[in-house]
Amino acid sequence: MSDTKDVPAFPVTQQHDYCGMTLRDYFAAHAPPCPNWFGEQNGNGESGRIATWNYHFADAMLKARKEGRP
Repeated sequence: MSDTKDVPAFPVTQQHDYCGMTLRDYFAAHAPPCPNWFGEQNGNGESGRIATWNYHFADAMLKARKEGRP
């Protein structure tokens, strides 16, 4: 298994190259709501904090996957 964060979520080969969404992006898109996010975006940078949380979650999922944890 690759150590990179750009492993495709839905691999499709096209002349020996992968294309499509990365597994990291897929995990980030499906992250549970940030535990510190209360309410809608209010223009105070909350969308950035939400994205950061989602990618921290995705990185933890990739680490667990690499280590063979369920």
